[in-house]
Amino acid sequence: MSATLESIKLVNYFKCPLITIKTQKFEVEEHYLDEPVNDNYQMTIDTILDILPKYKNGNILVFMSGANEINKAVDECNSYLEGSNIKVFPLYGNLNFKNQREIIENKNRKVILATNIAETALIIKT
Repeated sequence: MSATLESIKLVNYFKCPLITIKTQKFEVEEHYLDEPVNDNYQMTIDTILDILPKYKNGNILVFMSGANEINKAVDECNSYLEGSNIKVFPLYGNLNFKNQREIIENKNRKVILATNIAETALIIKT
């Protein structure tokens, strides 16, 4: 059932106003591998480092399985990108608030390595 229909039911039931917030939608480009690979971790790192020079603008969001894998990949990517204006950030459920704020406040181009928390709980200003 659509969210609009559910909203109307709630408004009618509670006799309250409906507040709608319009948001800007950004173009998303998805990249998929042609074939499965044996080492997903290394392919992820290689793909990030391959995409960055090809596209001079825009942020990259990568979904990974867990915090340990994400932290390892963040360190590895940041070591490759040292001296550039690109910063790689982790994002997962137990990440402290200070680090979450840094993702949002950082104005440079960024790569965010995230668990599925990014599907529902993240707004990144570009």
